[in-house]
Amino acid sequence: MRLDNTSGAIILTINAAKILERFSRSSRLPSNQFLRQLVAVSEQLIHSQPAMAGIFNLAHTVVKAACKNHALTPAEEAVRASQDFVKGLKVSLQAVTELTASLVKNGSVIVTHSFSSTVLRALMLARSHGRIFRVICTESRPMLEGVALARKLASARISATLVVDAAVFFHLPSADMVIIGADAVCRDGIVNKVGTLGIAQCARSNKVPVYALASSDKLFPAPAPAAMFGATAKAEISRTGAQQIAVPNILFDLTPFSLVHRVITERGLERTAAIRSRLRALRIHPLLRSTFVRS
Repeated sequence: MRLDNTSGAIILTINAAKILERFSRSSRLPSNQFLRQLVAVSEQLIHSQPAMAGIFNLAHTVVKAACKNHALTPAEEAVRASQDFVKGLKVSLQAVTELTASLVKNGSVIVTHSFSSTVLRALMLARSHGRIFRVICTESRPMLEGVALARKLASARISATLVVDAAVFFHLPSADMVIIGADAVCRDGIVNKVGTLGIAQCARSNKVPVYALASSDKLFPAPAPAAMFGATAKAEISRTGAQQIAVPNILFDLTPFSLVHRVITERGLERTAAIRSRLRALRIHPLLRSTFVRS
C-alpha cells in the first residue's frame, strides 16, 4: 500500500478494505485483543496513504462497527462493515459518475489533471450517450498518470489532447470546464495531485468552472494534516547522482474551496459552503483519535 503511488483513491480504498476483511476473517483473538490489533492494522493503512481520506473513513467505519455490542463478534462486525463500505462506495461512485456525465455537452472542451477513475468513468458514460467532446489531459509528472488517462480516453473514441503540465495554462482560456478527482476533501479544501492548485487558479482567472469529484467517503473531518503532502522518492523526478542537488518530490497539493465551483458528490452538485458544513459535523471515534492527530 505504501509503495503504490499510481493507483487512484478508489482502488487504494478497496484494497485497504480487502486487507481489513482478510485480517478480521483470520483472527482468532479474544474480542479485546482483536480490537487492539484492528486499530493497529487500521493505523498502518491510514499512514501508508495519508492523503487518501477514503482509507481513513473505511478504518473509522470498521473500528466503530467492531465496537458495537451486537450478536456478532467484533471480527464478524468488522468483516461485514468492510464489505458494506465497499458496496456503498460503488453506489456513490455510480451516482457521481452519472451526475458528472450530465455536465458534458456536445462540443465541450474539458481540462483534467492526473488520473481519476471517476473522471474516466464519467467521460466514458458521456461518450456512450453519443456526446462528442474534447479532453485536454496534462502529462501529470513525474509518474505520467495523465498519459495513461489520455490513452484510455482515446481507446474509448474520446478526443484526447495530451499536453505537458506547464502548457495547460495556454489551453485553459478555451476550456468550458475543469473536472478533477479528489483524494480528500478537508476543511480547508481539496487534496489532489500536485499541480491542481495552479490549474484551479488559472481557471478562476479565466472564469472556467472547476468541478471536484468526491463521494462522501472522501470527506476528511479536519484541516489537511502535513503528512498528506510528504515528499516521496526523488528518483521519480531525476536520477542524477549529485548529492548536492535537492529534489523534493511532492505528490499532492491543496486547492482552497474558493477556487472550486462545485463538489460533485452522490448527493448532487454541492456548493462548497454545504461541504464545509458537512465536514464540521463529522466526528472521530475515540480509538482512532490519536491516529488522526498524528496523521
